[in-house]
Amino acid sequence: MRIAFVNSRQDVAGVNIRHHLEQLLQDPSGAWQRSDQTCTFHDTEDRLIHAAGIDRTLEADLIIFISRHASKTPMPVLTVHVTGNYRAAELGGAPGTLTPAAPAMMQAVLRSLARHCPAGYQVAYEVTHHGPTGLSTPSFFVEIGSTAKEWADPVAGRAVAESILDAVPGAAVPLIGFGGTHYAVRQTDLAITTRAAFGHIAHTREVPFIEPEMI
Repeated sequence: MRIAFVNSRQDVAGVNIRHHLEQLLQDPSGAWQRSDQTCTFHDTEDRLIHAAGIDRTLEADLIIFISRHASKTPMPVLTVHVTGNYRAAELGGAPGTLTPAAPAMMQAVLRSLARHCPAGYQVAYEVTHHGPTGLSTPSFFVEIGSTAKEWADPVAGRAVAESILDAVPGAAVPLIGFGGTHYAVRQTDLAITTRAAFGHIAHTREVPFIEPEMI
């Protein structure tokens, strides 16, 4: 599998995660290198939510956006989610548009985050809530939240990097999630404890507006 890591140069958390990924992959012991994967690094000047169509310039089977997570109710958290908008595009992308997900790999990273999670941090899926859209390659975000303190935390950056490189998809059952709040508690618990592997997850408030074609 060819994995492309993409970060924004203006995003402290993305730069933090990338630094640790590069360090691990350059380890002389080769402990973090896998024969079934090749990894490349790419960055942008703009925010990742505006990276529509970036896969047209990448030779990759999977794109992992490494990024910060911000919240109105900040807490230390490591998150995984795929991108798109169920209705309006308030944070990048096109309205009513979803991108291809990678449920098995997302579940593998989530489980790995749960194993490597530093003390004081939580782990969660987030619902689908922002761009970019306009991608044909499966992709997802892995993020550090939720304030500048956590974004620059080298322990969190290392934990996320190790989690991504450790992630090995298993016999997952791909699912769509309906209902819940922004941090998809029920779906997170199912993915960590069962074979349930979620791609897109819709917040309870979005469910009444989802058209059959979107499903």
